[in-house]
Parts: sequence; structure tokens; C-alpha cells
Amino acid sequence: RDEFGGLVDFLEPTYGFSAIGGHEGVKRFFLRAVRKLRAGEKKGCPRGAVLMGPAGTGKSQIALAMAYESRMNYLKADFGQLFGGVVGETERKTKQFFEFVDAAAPCIVFIDEIESALGSGRVTSGDSNTGGRMFSSVLQWLSSDRLLGRVFVIAATNRPDLIDTALIRDGRFDAKIPCLPPGPGDASGRGQILKA
Repeated sequence: RDEFGGLVDFLEPTYGFSAIGGHEGVKRFFLRAVRKLRAGEKKGCPRGAVLMGPAGTGKSQIALAMAYESRMNYLKADFGQLFGGVVGETERKTKQFFEFVDAAAPCIVFIDEIESALGSGRVTSGDSNTGGRMFSSVLQWLSSDRLLGRVFVIAATNRPDLIDTALIRDGRFDAKIPCLPPGPGDASGRGQILKA
């Protein structure tokens, strides 16, 4: 904790998908991914997924349950902590984060509110292009073949409209999954939530 200063936390999930009510399609996708990750399959294994939906629809809980089902290390990253106030600090923290994830693999990396740290408005010309270099490093890291079958990145967002399309294209995040509350006619989904 002292070394990483809130940038990344190890968490130990205590429940799987049986504790998640509704979201049957989302759970099916992740269970397929879990099977491939646990088998160490690279072929057909998704690189990552973006969970999109309003606050309170279970995005963070789904990521925790995915980690429990996969029996892999679970890291929660706060990309907002990557930005430092001293010249070179952002680059150092970014490199340190990549090395930490590599050492923890196989693992699930969860990035909540990804739009706040890596949104299209985050990279500005007033920071000596530090934001641009960091963004480029993250894009290269997400595209790296070294991650395939070893590191599964789950990002969550309430505002997908603020995310740079280069970040969430296929080859970085292969799945864009809506996490929405059950509709008015979805009595089954509502019932599953209450039961869970």
C-alpha cells in the first residue's frame, strides 16, 4: 500500500455469480471468458470488457464475481492516481503499474470510472503532453499480446460517451456490455435481484 499509494489494491472476492441477480447475458459472457482464462487458452480469449451503465446497476459487483469464479488475483486500479505533480512522476507510476500487473498475472484488473482518467477530454496540451504519453502507453499495454490469456481487464463507466473510441476498440476491449436495470416488463430479472 505504501509503495503504490492508492494506485492499485488487491481484493479477495468472497462471492461468485450466484450472488448476482439478473444480468443473465452478462454472466454467460463472463463464464465463457472464465473457462478460457482458467484453461490458459489464448485463442478466442477476450482481452477485456467494458461494462457500461448507470450507477448502481452492479458493474463493480460483476467484476468481483468474475474474479471469484476465475480464481485469479483481483486488482482494482485507480488510474486517476497515475497523474503526478512532478516531472516524470506520471511516466514512472505508469511503468510501475504495468510491472505490478505483470508480476500479479494471471489476474483480473478492474478499472472503475475509466472515463474520468482516460476520457477524451483528459489529454490536454497544457501538461507538456504528459497525459498524451500516458494515454499512448495504456493503449500499447492493452494491445500487448503478453496480456492475452494472462490478464483480463474490466473497465466500468457511467459515461461511455466521454471515452476515446481508440481506447475501447476491439483488440483492447473486445466486449462492450450494457449493464442496465431490469425494464418495467422484466419481472424475472427483478425477482432474481430480490432473491440474490
